[in-house]
Amino acid sequence: ALAEEIAKVKIETNEPLRNLEVEKKVITRYIDEGVSKGLSADTMKTVASALITEAVESESRLMNEDSGNLPTIGNADRQHLADDNI
Repeated sequence: ALAEEIAKVKIETNEPLRNLEVEKKVITRYIDEGVSKGLSADTMKTVASALITEAVESESRLMNEDSGNLPTIGNADRQHLADDNI
């Protein structure tokens, strides 16, 4: 439901589907929070990346239905988050 709301806002404001700088900040926040609670950085990166991927896929379906246009800030693909050094 949250991804649907985010997609609606992105459509209304003509925002891109993905913003890699924002995604990196989210992953870093997950890592920092997890490590502070004794979890591994790798685990937290995996969790955050999986959640972002699911959200992006949901948003993509909704945005594609609305406009067919899926702009991205940065050079993003499905493997980007897993491969990126954060």
